[in-house]
Amino acid sequence: LEPYNQAITKVDKDISILTSLIQNKEQKMRLANVKKVIQEELQVLNHVIEVRKKDGFEASKKIVASGMGKNLMDELGTMMSVMEQAERKILYERKTINESDVKSAEITIIIATILAFLIVILLILFYTRIIARPIKEIAKVAERISIGDLSIEIIDSRRKDEIGQLASSFKTMQSSMIEKAQQAKEISFGNLTLDIIPLSEKDTMGIAFKTMSDLLRSQIMEISEGVNVLASSTSEIMATVTQLSSSSAETATSV
Repeated sequence: LEPYNQAITKVDKDISILTSLIQNKEQKMRLANVKKVIQEELQVLNHVIEVRKKDGFEASKKIVASGMGKNLMDELGTMMSVMEQAERKILYERKTINESDVKSAEITIIIATILAFLIVILLILFYTRIIARPIKEIAKVAERISIGDLSIEIIDSRRKDEIGQLASSFKTMQSSMIEKAQQAKEISFGNLTLDIIPLSEKDTMGIAFKTMSDLLRSQIMEISEGVNVLASSTSEIMATVTQLSSSSAETATSV
């Protein structure tokens, strides 16, 4: 009976493994029916063994010949075949679902890649518009200023980033150069009353204009003083000449 006992132990172990592996509800119900049939088959076998021990081989042979055990084994085989087919169907469905999930994942990855590419393009266009275009406009302003054209209008940028600071600096530089040009124009017209104040110690043009204005003012004052002295001398000479003329006339009359 050792093989019989080993077979019972193996059947119990296999049933436990199947119970832990099966997740499908219908398969679990089929497995429960299989367990029931196995128990019935084991009961028949145990009965045959008991009869063999008590009544002998012929009595146990009659029980086996009745076909009770065979019918249970046939039923068990049919049930196991149904379970196998059902499990294959479940595996196929899972495989199909997994393949569908893989395809969906691939499509999702492709769509995400395309969207990411489009987003990158949009960002490039956006930053080109808000960075490259203002820099190009500022470069145009710098080029016009470099040839002496101070009439070009610099777009008033309210941006707080480096582009806004650059535009603001160019606007300040343009205003300063326009002021210097106006001062030079006034000086060329002889207006030396301007109070030219350099913007800083490094304001080379402002310092040069102030120095030129001060020198011209000083020279004009010197020339004015010279003219005044010359006018005074001329008056004195005219008075002397007038006096000499009067003296000459008096002398001629007395003779």
